[in-house]
Amino acid sequence: FPTTIQGVITSRLDRLSPPLQVTLKVASVVGRIFQLRVLQQVHPIEAERPQLPEQLVSLEQLSITQLETPEPELAYIFKHIITQEVAYNLMLYSQRQALHSAVAEWYEQAHEYDLSSYYSVLAYHWRKAGVVGKTVDYLEKAGEQALRDGAFEEAVDLLTEAIKQMGQQSEADMTENGRLLRLARWERQIGRAFFGLGRLQTSREHLYQALTLL
Repeated sequence: FPTTIQGVITSRLDRLSPPLQVTLKVASVVGRIFQLRVLQQVHPIEAERPQLPEQLVSLEQLSITQLETPEPELAYIFKHIITQEVAYNLMLYSQRQALHSAVAEWYEQAHEYDLSSYYSVLAYHWRKAGVVGKTVDYLEKAGEQALRDGAFEEAVDLLTEAIKQMGQQSEADMTENGRLLRLARWERQIGRAFFGLGRLQTSREHLYQALTLL
């Protein structure tokens, strides 16, 4: 018998039919809450897409997922986040990358006229897909949006991650001056966020770092 909760869940998922296993794995990439229309667009087996509504009902009956939003924006949620994590980890890294890329592309196309509500989601999926340039762009937009909205802790997290990701970006993607200016802007914005949080010494350190970069 499995000795861990992950082992118990893996054993249970292994007993599902192959089509249900694939659908569950794809759903785990989309997110803990996943919409049917997203699932239908990114599911790698086109012949299975018409069967997805029926499969999702089956997964709900098995108490693996449950209904989150009814029609017309039909969406389900994993009942337990550990189930999502187990299903996710049953895939190869390359499979997860391809699916994250497909999900990110779907969001860009479906909401091309206004992506502002999806900056963080897009940053997450492009990071998981290994596309550093787009990851940095969306982290920057999400961080600046959070700063404008007064969500200072979120702004710090997003812009700090942007700086981290920038370190993985190819030097051929931008000039050294362009890179330094961008980093300086983020340091200044992080400084503003810490100022908003009342952490004045930390704010000063980041503002000084921005001046140093400039």
